[in-house]
Amino acid sequence: QRHPIVQGMAGHPDILQIVKEPGTPTRFGEEWHSDHSFMHAPPLGSVLVARELPEYGNDTLFNCMQAAYNSLSSGLQSMASNLHAVHTSSHAFSASAQRQVAAMTYEKGHDNSVVHPVVTIHPETGKRVLFVNPMFTQCFEHMTVRIVHESAPILSMLYGKAFRPEHQCRFRWSPGSVAFWDNRRLQHVAINDNVVSRRVMHRITIQGGVP
Repeated sequence: QRHPIVQGMAGHPDILQIVKEPGTPTRFGEEWHSDHSFMHAPPLGSVLVARELPEYGNDTLFNCMQAAYNSLSSGLQSMASNLHAVHTSSHAFSASAQRQVAAMTYEKGHDNSVVHPVVTIHPETGKRVLFVNPMFTQCFEHMTVRIVHESAPILSMLYGKAFRPEHQCRFRWSPGSVAFWDNRRLQHVAINDNVVSRRVMHRITIQGGVP
């Protein structure tokens, strides 16, 4: 599944080359997120391959959102299960964000927004999954951008309970390492702890269904 906003590699448009040049303070994917959650049918999964790595750092953290949902009280589970949220690409891929990650090429005129349930059902396991993320989730449905602050306290509370060490694993990259994850129940974040070295990764995403 091609990225709807960032251009793929020349000759291989399904492969997204993620480049971080030395001295770049911001990196692609440095907030917790589920890939392309701003799409009507987000990817089933993603495959990431390490092509060029720094001598240290720039690991990737993964967080299980099924475990995050299970950690909520029954009252919070019930509340979250009755909410829908707006996911948008407008913040993460704004003009200013694109300038900060200038090593990549972006399509023009793309601003995707979609509404998804806050709690989804994994199509294979039948388990409930918390499906909101700091990078792409803007607000809850029926709370417009003008009153987005109504959503913020609830989202912050859910994130505080979701992104905890006991729900996470840390992937330490080596040259040629491959990570393959289920985008429907895992979120990930790139750790930006080395800004002086170059890092090049190749990623593909696998077409999924509507949450």
